Amino acid sequence: MRLPVLSYNARMSYETAGPDQESVPLFRLLLLLGSATCAVVLVHSAWVCDDAYITFRTCWNFVEGSGLTWNVVERVQAYSNPLWMFLMTAVYVVTNEFFYSSMIVSILLTLIVTGVVVRRLAPSPSSALLALVVLYCSKAFVTYSVSGLENPLTHLFLAVFVLVYLRTVRSNRHGFLLAFIVSLSMLNRLDTLLLFLPALSILAWRVRRSPRGAGWLLAGFVPIVLWEAFSIIYYGFPFPNTAYAKLATGIPLGERTAQGVIYLIDSVQRDPVSLASIGTAIVLVFSARRWELLPFAGGVLLHLAYVVSMGGDFMSGRFLSAPLLLAAILLARGVPRLPRHWGIVPAALVLLFGLFSLLPRGFPTGAQNIKTGITDERAYYSSSSLLGAQRNTPMPTHGYALKGRELASQAPLVHVTGTVGLMGFFGGPDVHIVDQAGLADPLLARLPPVSRQAWRPGHFWRTLPDGYLETVRGENALTDPDLARYYDHLRLITRGALFDSNRWRAIRDMNLGRLDHLVDRSWYRFPDREIVSLASFASRKDTTAPGDSVRTVRVKEGGMVVVDLDGISNASRVEVITERDDDYLLILLRDRREVARLTLERRAGLKGTESHRIDLPEAVAASGYDEVRVAPVRGNGQYGIGDVTLSE
Repeated sequence: MRLPVLSYNARMSYETAGPDQESVPLFRLLLLLGSATCAVVLVHSAWVCDDAYITFRTCWNFVEGSGLTWNVVERVQAYSNPLWMFLMTAVYVVTNEFFYSSMIVSILLTLIVTGVVVRRLAPSPSSALLALVVLYCSKAFVTYSVSGLENPLTHLFLAVFVLVYLRTVRSNRHGFLLAFIVSLSMLNRLDTLLLFLPALSILAWRVRRSPRGAGWLLAGFVPIVLWEAFSIIYYGFPFPNTAYAKLATGIPLGERTAQGVIYLIDSVQRDPVSLASIGTAIVLVFSARRWELLPFAGGVLLHLAYVVSMGGDFMSGRFLSAPLLLAAILLARGVPRLPRHWGIVPAALVLLFGLFSLLPRGFPTGAQNIKTGITDERAYYSSSSLLGAQRNTPMPTHGYALKGRELASQAPLVHVTGTVGLMGFFGGPDVHIVDQAGLADPLLARLPPVSRQAWRPGHFWRTLPDGYLETVRGENALTDPDLARYYDHLRLITRGALFDSNRWRAIRDMNLGRLDHLVDRSWYRFPDREIVSLASFASRKDTTAPGDSVRTVRVKEGGMVVVDLDGISNASRVEVITERDDDYLLILLRDRREVARLTLERRAGLKGTESHRIDLPEAVAASGYDEVRVAPVRGNGQYGIGDVTLSE
């Protein structure tokens, strides 16, 4: 099979190596065989993940006339990839299905990307073979190049950007084109900006004294500016709903970073090629002093730092595919030309890997790692793969898709779940999905996730406020009066007439944070609450271990003791007795508005209880408080809170 996109053309594409270094006919044959193998690997690995169907549900609603919605009654941007969404919508109009169409589009895009790397970016046949080995031995690249997600489109923008940038590295030409490519990539996924940012900064520095050059550079960002304007008008917010659900979690940076490091370790265990290639490429660029490649090495580092700081992801390797592509390009451009016939070695590896991919087990896969919350998603959704497709059987056949079809038969109804893609898509427009992770729910995305010592990246569970299901079905029935007011504004934004003046006031106030005080964050972060009065707190039934001198109230993880002061207190000192081997939060409120928050840190290795005496700031004591909350945030899982006393 001949693949013109990947075929070798020495005159057009490669620097002439000379007969003593590389045999052109031999490498032409090897590249053709390697390219064919790549196509086989992509077909064998093709699948569609659950998250892809979140986007597909929006595409379906759009085509059917319900707008860019997820639940048809409210305008919520449940997807983070607008450009991919529009592309798949256009494809659906032609094919009337998503499962096979998304795979075909992804495979074609990935072959084009591979062709750009092999024919236009690799300076020699041997370096092209090396790039092929790196790309197609990377589980991250292959898995997420054909998964129904936006990764292949991101890969295309990266490859084309590098190609244009390297051709104009010493001039200010094509500033508009480069900015336009970055803008499209951001429209495909906002956080890809970090991969381009160092190179983009260099471009901006070069045109800083040229009004015309700077103008063209800024003009390139028109697509993303137009989308942001549309997003604010249509959805009421500049960012996807998923961003609000995943970023405002209240999890400390240290915890997120530790989980992000675990994400990289997981990649090493499941897919050693990816991180090894990324690390080698970065070291090579710096050691070889390839300054023209330095911005891309910086982009890789910046992106990895962002991924780690956010805690990684629950999909093993998903956010490493784009850095891996850049690493393959850096290796192809930076590695010295190999001696004669040495390129046969990586070519042989490509062929061996292609043969291995045909074996029944395919890639080495494993179940979800319960401790880390990171999953080999392709293994978990094997029934959503191309090779798992069954003739005359609606695909996919995963249990979530079957559950969605069952829900569709019972519609209309409201269904609560935390895995929303397949279930929501096949449930259809008459099934309103309440997403407990908040990705597709406007209110839950803005509530804090339930406090958990062990949390899973990307899946931050929310507790349902009292009356919320009734509210979704009809009128506002939330029992929390402040949250009810908050939701009235939010509902006006997501369901009201687009150009209603009241809606625009709500959009302004919501985005400026003027309504944030209506959300009692600790109340929903610690939903398993024990409410007591100050007088009766210490006399509660003893549930502590023998030998403790102070009676304590046992609190579950995600729980909280709420001490009602029955009036305003201006006491300047608060004393709280807790168990020594746990960390706690002390929160003071007045009229359910937080006035102070302090951390009560553990005494590691010590047993029993400890008294924490806190002198409050004068302003807090002067304004007063009517409620004290004490909640465990981390420790051994067995939490106890003793007496709470107030004094001058």
